[in-house]
Parts: sequence; structure tokens; C-alpha cells
Amino acid sequence: MAKMSKKSKIILWTILAIVAVVGIAVGFVSCSGGADPQARIQAMAAMMNSEAFTATELERVDLYNTVSVSGNVSSASVKRVYLEATGAGKVTQLNVKVGDTVAVGDVLCVMDTEDLQREYEKLKLQADQSAQRAEITLQSAENSYSTGKISQDQAVRAAEDNVELMQDQLDAANDAYLEAVDAYNKGELTATLETDYNYTMATYNYKTAKDELHTYLSLQVEAEANYNKAMEDPEATQEAKDSAEKTKNFVDAQVETATKTVDSAKETMDAARKLFESKEVDAESVLDDYKEAAADAQKAYDAAVLRLEETKDQRKLSLSTASGNIDSAEIGTDMTLTQMNLEDALENIEKCTITAPAAGTVTAVYAKEGEGSQMGSLLFVIEDLSDLEIKTTVKEYDVADIAVGMPVQVKSDATGTSVYEGTVKEIGVTAQKDVYGNTVNASTAEFDIILSVKPGDGRLKVGMNGRATITVGSKEDVLAVLYSSIGYEEDGRTFVYVLRKNEDGAYIAHKTYVQTGLETDYEVEILSDALKEGDLIADNPEGITDGQTVAYAG
Repeated sequence: MAKMSKKSKIILWTILAIVAVVGIAVGFVSCSGGADPQARIQAMAAMMNSEAFTATELERVDLYNTVSVSGNVSSASVKRVYLEATGAGKVTQLNVKVGDTVAVGDVLCVMDTEDLQREYEKLKLQADQSAQRAEITLQSAENSYSTGKISQDQAVRAAEDNVELMQDQLDAANDAYLEAVDAYNKGELTATLETDYNYTMATYNYKTAKDELHTYLSLQVEAEANYNKAMEDPEATQEAKDSAEKTKNFVDAQVETATKTVDSAKETMDAARKLFESKEVDAESVLDDYKEAAADAQKAYDAAVLRLEETKDQRKLSLSTASGNIDSAEIGTDMTLTQMNLEDALENIEKCTITAPAAGTVTAVYAKEGEGSQMGSLLFVIEDLSDLEIKTTVKEYDVADIAVGMPVQVKSDATGTSVYEGTVKEIGVTAQKDVYGNTVNASTAEFDIILSVKPGDGRLKVGMNGRATITVGSKEDVLAVLYSSIGYEEDGRTFVYVLRKNEDGAYIAHKTYVQTGLETDYEVEILSDALKEGDLIADNPEGITDGQTVAYAG
């Protein structure tokens, strides 16, 4: 509201006032017997024809344009402390009460953690045991891989040696066949040449087959040992057992094949020796035998190459399975999730010691010593009583005049005449919205506003009802008139009527153009060089014309 400091002299002329004027005029005529009767009549007529108006003396005043709001006083900093721990026991220690001042980190209360500590120790023991088992499994997988790799590498080398041997035998058989063909063409092929060669080759093949069998028998012993170890190891994975079994079966098959090869080679050698001793064979038969021997050598070589490829494939599959077992075992040794669970359990125990998240005054205590609470329960409220505010609303026709930082004065019925200073802290960017996020549809929209208030003498407390006056504009020592005194031209210019006496003592209305300044609820600042303090300004320009004689008595 505007501050009203000017002394108003307002005379409302009524019918009685007009009658009084008429009486004065009649008396004037009657008492002025010596005056010109015509002049007296004209003066009386002028007074009778003039209209009565109210006016106010122009003074310098202080103007204050304000917006008034009200609301409850609250703390700008409110911290609600909830129980964040799960499974906490009863309150074993309560350190604060309502009204206590606390600093950040002060212990407010302590919850019993005996059960939580026991669960943590159990979880930690399980984690340690799991880590040990995972490490053993990994070591077993790595050992199985190493052992299997040695066996597979040996099998591949044996197969490669066999291929080389078969290649040598094939080359020898081909060379012998070519020599036999040459001897046959020359008529020099004899049974002695054929039988000597066959006997020699048969003997060599028999020895080679026995050497190969001996190699596979050594691998069989090692594969059997690895298989038995895997079957008897309680920590061995199923993949490791399967790999050991596949290796054993493969080597067993190679031993069986090599045994048959030895038996066959021995039969061939015995037949060759018998033939060598008889020396009874014709040249054509000898040449065919050379040719057949070369063909058999080719088949043996092809079989050795195929066996080498199969052995390499078996090695690749076996090592891949063993490597997969190592990868699986390594995953089992990853304790990241277990460690996270341990950290969560330990953090949950730490949450049973409730500390102040902010400095302030304890304004509510819901925790009770000897009683438990569920997770999420409100335990304490801490407020900064030195930082007060009022949350309220303003109408849409006022919000445009308000800006953050404007001064505020707050009063409360509970504190009597005490005035508390403050400022505009925050203004809503939109009008109020309903629970669905839509702007509230009302004839006059309202905007949320927050006022910051200084506690002053400390008697203004949280929860009190406050009346706030926001000063949106002010000027000191300016000329001002009532709103009703301002007139408007069609072109927008503003004016007032100044009432001044003429030589005859009558009041004449003079239209004076002015510029307006600060506006309050009742008054308007005016600027004009033609005005000065003490001028009489008509309270309402309606019905007045420039130069009109008006009835006024001060």
C-alpha cells in the first residue's frame, strides 16, 4: 500500500453548502447598499452558476509501490534423515533431542548391528572358500591342458614320423619297381633280385611297424595315467574328464591299428623269407610283385597322411576343450561380484550409525531408544533456523512487477510490531500446475514465489503465519496526486486541473499537462514545471473545463 503522508484538505460541497453560498450572496447584496446593484447581481449569479469540486493541496511525499502476500514461515534448509540400512536392530544409543544443534557428521543415533555383523562374517567365509575352490579348479584345468598338450604333441610327432617313414618306403618301392622294369626289359630280372628285395623290404617294414607300436604303447601308458588321474580328482571338471577320456580312446585306437600292422608285417616278412629260400618264381611274377609292392607302399603312405591329419584335428579339438576349461575356471576365480556383495554388506553395517547430513537444529526426533525401525523410516528432521523463507503465491497481475532481490518486510501476529527484513528469493517460471502437470485453469492465474527472511531478533519461528510486503518500487520526496486527479486526452497526454484564485477571489480551473512516474495503489507521481507545492489539484477532472470558475472553500 502507498504511504499516505500528505495533509489533505477536502471539502465536499453538498446542497447545504450551495444553500450557504446563496445565503452569503444574499447577505452580501443586502449589506452593500452603496454598491452598484447591477454588479452585485452579476457577482451573485457567477457564484450561483459555478460547480462545487473537491481538491487536494500538492505536497512532496515518499511513494512505495508494494505487493502483499502471506504464508507460513519455514526453513530454507530442511534435511530429513531416514534409515537407509536393511535389517538393522534396535536403537542402542540416542544422542540428540529436539532443539539440539548439530554439525555435519555428528552421530545422531546408533542401531544394533550384531545380526548384520554375523551375516557379513558368514558371507566373507563363503567368499574365501569359493575363491579357494575356484583357484584349485583353475590349477587343475591348467595342468590338464599342459598334460594333454604334451600327449597330443607326441601323437602328432609320431604321426609325422610315420608319414616320413611311409614316404621313404614309397620312394624305395618306386625305385625298386623302376629297377625291376629296367632289368625285365634287359632280360636280367631273376627270382634272386625279386626275392632279395621282398625279403629285405618285408624285414624293414616289420621293424618299422614294431617301432611305431612301441611309440604308441608309451603314449597309451601316459594317456591311461592322465585318464585315471582325471577320474579320481574330485576337483576336476567334467570337460577335463571328457578330454582325458577322448585322448585315451584315441591312443588305444592307434595301438590297436599299430598292432595289426605289426602282425601283418610279420606275416609278409615270413612269406618273403620262405620265397627267398625257395628261389622259385618267374620274371613276370617278380615284376608284378614289384608293381604291387609300389602300390601297397602308396596306400600305406596315403593312410599315414590321413592318420596325421586326424591326429592334428584330434589335437586341436582336445586343446580347444582344455582351453575352454581354463576359461571357465578363470571366470570362476573372478570375485568381483562377491567383493561387491561384501562391500554392500559392510556399507549396510556402517549405515546403522546415523550421522547428521547437514548442520542445523534438530526439530523432530522419531527414533526411540530400544525400538527398531524399518528401512526408509524417518528418524530425524534437521533445519537451519538462521535461514528462513516463506513459500507463497502472487496473482498474475502482480508477478510482472516482482523481481528476484526486491526487498521484503515481514510481520507476524505472534511477534507483534516487529518487522523482519528479507528479499525475493525465487519466482516461478510458469503459473501453478495441477497433479497432472497442466496449468491450473483459473480466472486469475497464480505463480509460486519464495521469500528469504532474516531471523532478526529470533522471535520469528518456523511454522508461524507471516504477512509479507514486497516493495516493487519507491521514490522519495516527489510530487504526487490521487489516481482520480489524472485526466487523459485522446492522444494519450495526461493532465490535471489546478485551482487558482483570480483578482476577485474566485477559483479558476487551469488545465496543466503533466508526465506521470511511479504509481502506487492510490497515488501517482507527476512531473511538471508548472506545478509547485501547495497548488490545489482537483480530485476529479470530470465535468471541469479549462478556465472554468469552480466553487471551492478551503
